[in-house]
Formats: sequence, C-alpha cells, structure tokens
Amino acid sequence: MRILSTTLCLVTLALVVAGGPARAERLITGDWQTSLLADHKLVGSIWVHARKAIGTERDLKFLVEKADFVLLGEKHNNPDHHVLQARLLRLAAAGKPPTTRPAVVWEMINAEQDDRLQAWLRSDGATAAGMGPALDWGASGWPAWQQYQPIAEVALDLGLAQIAGNIAARRLMDLAMNGNADAVPATVTHLLEQTPWTEEDRQSLDQELVDSHCGVMKAGDKGLQGIARIQRLRDASMALAMSASTAGSGAVLIAGSGHVRKDRGVPRYLRTLDRRARIAVVAMFEVVDGIDDPAAYMTDFPPGTFDAIIFTPRLDDKDPCAAMRKSHGKNE
Repeated sequence: MRILSTTLCLVTLALVVAGGPARAERLITGDWQTSLLADHKLVGSIWVHARKAIGTERDLKFLVEKADFVLLGEKHNNPDHHVLQARLLRLAAAGKPPTTRPAVVWEMINAEQDDRLQAWLRSDGATAAGMGPALDWGASGWPAWQQYQPIAEVALDLGLAQIAGNIAARRLMDLAMNGNADAVPATVTHLLEQTPWTEEDRQSLDQELVDSHCGVMKAGDKGLQGIARIQRLRDASMALAMSASTAGSGAVLIAGSGHVRKDRGVPRYLRTLDRRARIAVVAMFEVVDGIDDPAAYMTDFPPGTFDAIIFTPRLDDKDPCAAMRKSHGKNE
C-alpha cells in the first residue's frame, strides 16, 4: 500500500460525529502502486482496536512511538504494504536520538545472511538500491527487491541497524526431512519450548495453515504439523532477533501478517522474553469488494490480534488457490 512520496504526511481522518462514524477522509490518497478497488470506501483508512473505530494518524503515531517493539504485518506481494511499512518505520523512529532508535528486523533475511548484510552496511557507499543485490535477493524467492527498497531507504537515512530475523530455509528443511534438531539454533528451540502453547493455539494455527494451503492438507496431516512447528520456530527466531539485537532501543519487525498477530505470533515469544515489553502491531489488509464494514475484516481473529489495521487496494483478483489445487489434483 503505497502512500504518497517521501514525506511522512498521513492525512488526518474525519472525526466521529454524533450517532456513529462519519465517512472518513482517506489516510492516503494518490500514489498507490496497486489499483484494484482503489476507490473502495475503506482504502487509506485505519481501524484502531482500542477505539473499535476508524482512527487517525495520531493513533498510529501514539502506538509506534511508545512501543518497545513494533511489528508491521504485510501481504508480501503488495507493494503498497511496503511503502506503508517504510512510513511507519520513520514514525517509530521520529524524534528519537540516534542511540535510541529502533533496529529493523527482517523476516526476509535469514541468520546465515547476516554477516554479509552487516559487512555491506559497513561498506562505503552502501545504498538501499544495492542492498538487495548484495544479498542475492533475486534468488531468495521473495518479491522483487524494489518493493522492499523503501524500507531500506528509511533505515539507511535514519542510521538504523538492520538485522536478519529468520532461520535459513535449508536448516528448516534439514529439520523437517531428517529430524536434525541441531539444524535450528538451540536458543530458538528453547524459547519455543518455554513459551506457553495451548490446544486452542494449536487448532488455530492448524486452521490458518489449512486455509493458507487452500485445503490441500488437513489439520491432522503429519506434513501440516511439521509446517506448524516451522512457523513457530520462525516466530521464535524473529522474537529473539528483536529482543537480543539492540541495547534497549527496541526493534521494528517487517514480516507477513500471520507472523505479527498478537495472539500466537512473534508477540507471544516476545512476552516470554520480557513480560513488561510494550508491543504494537499494525497490519496491512487488502480491501474486499462489497465489504465496507471494518469490523467484518476481523471476524476470523480474536479481539486484539492487531492494534491497528490499514486498508489498501488489492494487487489483483486472482484466486490464490487455483494453482495450488491444480498441482495437487484438486480442481473443485
């Protein structure tokens, strides 16, 4: 969800008037990278959980400035989401001395790349455009670096530390295929085991994975249970990176919305590490045609899963499950 150009000028929304919310001004107008449903009533609006209503830039500013840990959830292939993350990153660091500005933790960069990342950041003439090629981003499987570049631009402009948050895919594959527990750092496994996890949590994550894999696997499948554990290990890894990578100055996580949810994502593990931590979660949601009530987008989530949601246009209207079902011989 891309917002206007470089300035951090989020337009204040209309106030709530007697009897209920008025039609809000758009938080963002103009320079969207995506166009599908760009004229949707909710595009550019912020839903604030604490108010159970459309909010304002002031609500976002309060959330991210006061938090120790800010988690910014995205749909990976929507470029507007990354521009919003860049703007919120700037908000989170605004007004803070350089020594107390948060670090940026990336889901998209794994621990095996961190040495290369740090060496590149120390090099002369490091630019946001060059960061992707320095990490061989084109071979990573993530959307094009140009989508994530605005986040790196803000981080470099403000002198923010940038840190790998994820576990290398080859290590997770070694764990899944060979049962090699040593493939995953012991600190990550320990945090996972020390963090409470209920049957309700298990069922909720299983259902999310069933849905995200378009029903080609069932909740009881062994393969799905392996994927669920990998998801939890990644969450624990990102929590450790956020907590351990800074000297009390906090961190901002760039990750998919499933990882940032407060009920059982990265925040769950941050709470194990520091129960007093102030955590703020902002997720970006694509609007859905015909659904104009913000509360309708939260029906699949427990209350308080996200502190705020920003609505953006859609990238496309393709059925994300069509190809997956076809590859599994399920065309119904």
